[in-house]
Amino acid sequence: MPRHPIRLNRTLVAAVLAGITGTAAIFGPLAQAPARDETSENVGASAASEAAAARSTADKFLSVLVQRPRPGTALDRVYAYHLQAGRLDEFLAEQRKRAEEGDNSGARHFICGLLENARGNDSLAAAALAQAESMLPDDAMASFYLGRALLAEGNVDEAAAAWMRSIERTPARAEAFTVYEALARLRVRQQKLDEALGVWTQLENRFPDDLRVSEQIAAALADEQQHEAALSRYEALVKATKNDDDNRTIGFAIQVAELKRRVGRTEEALRDFESLLERLRPTSWLYSDVRGRIESGFIRRGDYASLADYYIDQLNRHADDIELRLRLAAALVKAGRTTEAESSLVDTTNVAPQNVDARLALVDVLVRLEKFPIAAAQLQVLVDQDPTNPDTSIRLGHVWMEDRSQPLESRRDQAAAAWNRLAQSRPSDPVITAQVAELMRRIDRTDEAITLFKHAIGLAADQPQYREYLG
Repeated sequence: MPRHPIRLNRTLVAAVLAGITGTAAIFGPLAQAPARDETSENVGASAASEAAAARSTADKFLSVLVQRPRPGTALDRVYAYHLQAGRLDEFLAEQRKRAEEGDNSGARHFICGLLENARGNDSLAAAALAQAESMLPDDAMASFYLGRALLAEGNVDEAAAAWMRSIERTPARAEAFTVYEALARLRVRQQKLDEALGVWTQLENRFPDDLRVSEQIAAALADEQQHEAALSRYEALVKATKNDDDNRTIGFAIQVAELKRRVGRTEEALRDFESLLERLRPTSWLYSDVRGRIESGFIRRGDYASLADYYIDQLNRHADDIELRLRLAAALVKAGRTTEAESSLVDTTNVAPQNVDARLALVDVLVRLEKFPIAAAQLQVLVDQDPTNPDTSIRLGHVWMEDRSQPLESRRDQAAAAWNRLAQSRPSDPVITAQVAELMRRIDRTDEAITLFKHAIGLAADQPQYREYLG
């Protein structure tokens, strides 16, 4: 069984340790030596004063813990102080003795249990927390932390019983969800799904008007793959918040649609997602999220043909949606309908001639169809729009080189022409010049490559890598 130790705030603990041991705890031997005129008596007095202050602070936090023993800042500070002072075992023995003497016995056993749990001593933690539980009949969290210690030992049934006692003790609102969740999740791991659902129902009945609790329950049920139970709760949340913050309601509605899909109600889920799209701004992240969920539903089934048909239907209603057009093209390619993708993207570039993504997508499809001259023509449009963009010019040369229907020298000529135009568009850029030189070298245009490398060296004489390229 996994352990559930009390989590200490390590940053806080480290800060406290530094405060106890002084500057040397942080800087060690690099700490500045005392001034030569400072007497050893003053040093000793200062150290004693710091130690006394640290002890006083730890005692104050201990007083807080005795009033309300819980993990948190007070426990961290007490643990850090006694650990650094090398007296944690002694401190625990003191607390046990004071508990035996009747000095806040339940709280001190509780504190000992939490500290033993933090140290990984599960059996000692369980023993101390069992005593605390018996002495603090109204403290629900004594039973809860006992349950965690028992679970860490592998005593599953005893842990469940402790958490049931914690619920019977009516934990405070701020702590209730933690207790109920622990028991419900344990029941799920035990395959006792009806009992798990009963635990969540108990919590709902205790806080019937607390939407935050309802949301936590729904999320926990979804996380545990109890989709039907989670769905009914998210549907209730949609109804409860329909007149409140719209984004919150939409968030719940997204979960409803997602859960419907997971329980097999795919058509209904798709309609819900489409309805949500109508309510969202196309530029919002929620719109992108919902559209992505629609797409993922088809992709999970590997049904790209249906996804493409879905987008065609959507495009009939939203003809100006360029992003939708690009998604349609991608789906058509995945479905093996490449010619349709080409036609769709040609239409898209006519509708949005300045859209770079659409034209690059068209180039990809044309290359896939081995229509290299047409692909090159599309890339040339992008080069003309932005002659200084190296990506499109370099891609243009590569497309010419891929066209094996042409003689090799003809391909090299056209690639070299594209790359030379790039170099000429940025004559003072040594990086581009060297990049084009390397491209020329790869197509056996050695003289041009050497000329360009020399030019790059002249542009950046203090950069040795260009000389290394030249060899």
